[in-house]
Amino acid sequence: MKINVKHPEQSLQAKKKLLVFMQASYYQKKTDRVLERFNDYEITIISRSRVDSTRNVESIYSVKSIFQIIILILKLRKTRFDVLLAAHVDDFFFHLIHKFTNFREFITFDEGLRSLYPDNHYFSKNFADSGQRKHKLLNFLFSFPLPYGRYFDESSTHYAFFDKKLHALKDHKNLILLESFIEGDKDKNKIEKIYIGTSSLWYTSKGINFFDQKLIVKGGSLYNQKLLEAAKRINDLNPDLYLMHPREGNELVGLLNKNIIINKGCLQGNENLINALNNSNKVKVYTERSGIIFDLDPDIDIIFINTFDRFNDNYYQEFIDTFDTFRKQQNPKYKGSKKISY
Repeated sequence: MKINVKHPEQSLQAKKKLLVFMQASYYQKKTDRVLERFNDYEITIISRSRVDSTRNVESIYSVKSIFQIIILILKLRKTRFDVLLAAHVDDFFFHLIHKFTNFREFITFDEGLRSLYPDNHYFSKNFADSGQRKHKLLNFLFSFPLPYGRYFDESSTHYAFFDKKLHALKDHKNLILLESFIEGDKDKNKIEKIYIGTSSLWYTSKGINFFDQKLIVKGGSLYNQKLLEAAKRINDLNPDLYLMHPREGNELVGLLNKNIIINKGCLQGNENLINALNNSNKVKVYTERSGIIFDLDPDIDIIFINTFDRFNDNYYQEFIDTFDTFRKQQNPKYKGSKKISY
């Protein structure tokens, strides 16, 4: 168990205590946004992955096993927290924290874009007939975990990042829509620009290097250069939403603008999510090269961007031409996709 403790100056008046469960480090931007509501609290964070830094936090714990989380809960058992704050109510680490730590009030916030799908198992008030037998048994023996949706019944407040009218928890007793990441943004929660992420194996493909046979070593100078260039290009586009690839790590998303909403893993599929968002308001999709785009509604504009400069012009154009041919079969009036060049 790795522990990073910061020692702020002691206040004359004891601060209220906040315990936060953050599943992974790439949720830090979203968590920090919520933490702006708790500036006067002494904050303790528990995460499944390493958290290097965050705002106004006294204690950060990284736990990676059931044994470690149990030891940590025992360590914290005498601390009375005023608030437990969490998003990932389907995480077993959260179940243990919720059951065995000492807190007065429970508050939740959006984990990701499945917050727009009320029929997702994440909001179910009952255990599923299959796949949750262990949960049912534990609940029978120890009264935990609860069906995921019942945790939201217990939360006094839920902080949302998406339009209340579209939110799965629109009937929550206290649903609060957070302001935009960027001050002064009038269309603060409207998603119009979406970037589809790339696998962390962008620097190679089935052993074939795309960089004119240059040797790319993960963590090397050229690798880091390409990573920084890719981040700058995405930040210049400043999409409202970044959909991570299923096999994408955190290196790139950690370099993106604070205002970009990052989401990893939509059970209904990113293509269905994009189509659903497009039904609310027209969206544009930016992609390097993804099969998802063939499943998107024909009226969604696709903009290609060779983010990592890993494709030669002929190879990349062949893929774009294939997509355009497919679109023309769907709609004979289709005028072709767009491409950003550097």
